[in-house]
Amino acid sequence: MKNITVPCDRCGKLVEGCISIDNTCTGGYYDVTGGAWKKFQRWDEEYVCDKCMWNDPKYVAMYVLPPSM
Repeated sequence: MKNITVPCDRCGKLVEGCISIDNTCTGGYYDVTGGAWKKFQRWDEEYVCDKCMWNDPKYVAMYVLPPSM
């Protein structure tokens, strides 16, 4: 893994993260240019911070489990 700093395309905050040597896995931010996160891309975004992703209703609908009955 190598450390990387990227700007969140939604809020503009600089995000400290990491990326695997083969560029397939990230940590600290989402690369929405392809792969599993592409479906959450808006406009021509590249990077989205964790906070912004958790504020995305589409992401929350897919990854938040409903309360137990």
